[in-house]
Amino acid sequence: MPSARAETMAPQPQLSPPGAAAETPAQPQVDTSQLDQAKQKATEAGQQIKTSLDVTAAPQVDTSGIDAALAKVRELSAALSAIGAQARVAAASIARGSGALHDGYETR
Repeated sequence: MPSARAETMAPQPQLSPPGAAAETPAQPQVDTSQLDQAKQKATEAGQQIKTSLDVTAAPQVDTSGIDAALAKVRELSAALSAIGAQARVAAASIARGSGALHDGYETR
């Protein structure tokens, strides 16, 4: 009659005798489906990030303020040129009328 102790013991692995061919080692069964899903999601996220960052930008500059300032500068320049020309005409007219320009002494 076997003892009660022998019934409760775990089965012992079978060892091959020395020199005998070893059996193929047991391969663990691992469920990697969650890792595969995480990898797929990471790949998709990476593609979305790359697409989001792959942007060609062209600056748009509003030059209306500069254009308006240049127009005012041109107006001022034209006005100053006209004043200069009018001042020369006035100076020449005064010089002729007063006799300020002459070649010698004036006799009266």
